[in-house]
Amino acid sequence: MRMLSFAMFSSATLKRSRSASVPLTDVPGTEALVPQRGITFRAALLGFLLMPVNAFWITVVEVRWYTLDGTCLPLFITPIFFLFCLCLANAALRRWRAGWAFSQGELLTVYVMLVISCVLAGHDLVQNLFGIIAHADRFNTPERRYEATFFQYLKPTSFLLVQDADPGGKDAIKAFYQGGVAWYKPQYLYPFLGPLAWWTTFLGVLIGMCLCISILIRRAWTEHEKLAFPIVQLPLAMTNPGEKAAAFWRSKVMWMGFSVAGVIDFINGMHYLYPSWPYLSMVKLYDLGPYMTQRPWNAIGWTPISMYPFAIGLAYFLPLDLAFSCWFFYVARKVFQIIGAVQGWDSPANVGFPFFEQQSSGAWIALGCVVVWGLRSQFRTAWARCAWFGRGPNRSAEPADADLAERRQYRMAFMGLVAGTAFLAWFSWKTGLSWWVALIFFGLFFLLAVAMTRVRAELGAPHEIYFVNPRTVLVTLFGVQSIGAQSLTTTSVLYWYNRCYRCHPMPNHIEAFKLAENGRMQLGKLIALIAFATVAATVF
Repeated sequence: MRMLSFAMFSSATLKRSRSASVPLTDVPGTEALVPQRGITFRAALLGFLLMPVNAFWITVVEVRWYTLDGTCLPLFITPIFFLFCLCLANAALRRWRAGWAFSQGELLTVYVMLVISCVLAGHDLVQNLFGIIAHADRFNTPERRYEATFFQYLKPTSFLLVQDADPGGKDAIKAFYQGGVAWYKPQYLYPFLGPLAWWTTFLGVLIGMCLCISILIRRAWTEHEKLAFPIVQLPLAMTNPGEKAAAFWRSKVMWMGFSVAGVIDFINGMHYLYPSWPYLSMVKLYDLGPYMTQRPWNAIGWTPISMYPFAIGLAYFLPLDLAFSCWFFYVARKVFQIIGAVQGWDSPANVGFPFFEQQSSGAWIALGCVVVWGLRSQFRTAWARCAWFGRGPNRSAEPADADLAERRQYRMAFMGLVAGTAFLAWFSWKTGLSWWVALIFFGLFFLLAVAMTRVRAELGAPHEIYFVNPRTVLVTLFGVQSIGAQSLTTTSVLYWYNRCYRCHPMPNHIEAFKLAENGRMQLGKLIALIAFATVAATVF
């Protein structure tokens, strides 16, 4: 299915690449074709009903089967599948009852809600939470002696964890890990309610602050710089009204790519279920490492070569310099490892060579700083348009409805950031984080979020930056002694949501705003919809 999604994505992006920054409503003669309905109750209801189905699907695929494909790439698979089915059903509905058919804005409403569902249910967010919420007590043994080493440092975070000392905690932890019980019985569920409520509040604040930042930077990237937003091109092409939709769905190139990817997926899927079926191994990776057995060539390490159709198609829509960089610096990395072996730089005394984790961290932090510096004028403009003490710049005494709506959105964003910062300050104090550790920790988290959002908006590239997280950067820069045992333990408890960033919420927020611009959805309603979908997805 991943190949199918990107085959469709390739065709959609190819058709829109010549005018990716031109809104649909700017094309002469198409105003009548663009539907007026945007976010409606029936669309929100349909999205709400599909969200638990989507969350269950993601959980089964990524937790039970551990395939990780659903939310690992920027273009989430399950929302595209649901949108594909809805578009087919909508085409049939339009032939039967044209007035009942869903508009582009309504279809995109459902899509956005499903994307938010994927963000919360994805592998790099809530799934990771359940790996730490009861881990310490479950895996403590007399030999490990956790109670003598670090349990005392978990006390400030005890309200976030399920522990044996909690009423019913021991039985609940055993049932959670071993299964075989009716999980929703009160004696098993009750010990988890308190920690889950606190984590839900904390996660809601983080996502809310990301949404506030997205509101502040939206205009700069969608209207002023007019970034390409490659990921939104497929859902836009699938839901386009009139002849534009026909051009996509009747595209021979799209169906050829769809068919090739579908045949490969079908054959390899059947081989997995029935090994007697043939297997197309060319799309999977070959590791050249085992063939390099002598020094210094064996320093090359794991060197996979693969031929994934979706990756090949995606590379065609990257800027040429970026596509070249992806290849060149990978080869340069391997050459550097061999040179290091020749020079003896990889000796045990030189721990950490060739320092790829530190290089990656520095690159992403530098990119984040450059992006934030480039947004300084947008932040000033947004602050001025709030008109806290009167009229904003160049505004009439009675601003238009659009100006009033924008003013309310900016005010809400700034106030949300202030309230979120206050909560994080209290949360840091409550969990025992040193003030300077908390400042750098959360500052790096949001700085990296802005950097990843820029990469997604401009290039659509994946962003699994495993080793680039605030905790690792803090330990590398300051050492464990400077950070202290208490802050180090607390940052370990907080590691689950910044381990990787494959389904980070902020890039999906800014892409939803771009969909609103091209799909004629009211921005204010979309912000409320994202907030509602976030709460609902957390519950599901």
